[in-house]
Amino acid sequence: MLVLYVRPTREDACRIGFSISKKLGGAVERNRIKRRLREVARANVLKLRPGIDVVVVGRTRLKDASFGEIDGAMTDMLRRAKLLSAPPEQPASDPGVVDACSQ
Repeated sequence: MLVLYVRPTREDACRIGFSISKKLGGAVERNRIKRRLREVARANVLKLRPGIDVVVVGRTRLKDASFGEIDGAMTDMLRRAKLLSAPPEQPASDPGVVDACSQ
């Protein structure tokens, strides 16, 4: 469904690009696929190891895949390529501090 190409960079940032062939359909279908891929990438970008460029190439099975299948495939590919780092730890909240949203 997906192919990932990864290249290390000297920058601290991580960039993700998408390539969807015209074989997958017209502009409407290709843009729908890219919107779904962008949303999945947005959910995983904070977990990605810094200093890499990733290009995601869509294959023909991507055309009929659901959002959940795309999410699972992308997460699995990133995990197998060892591109996911541990998520940053959240500081423990102080029990003496009251959250303004909870009042």
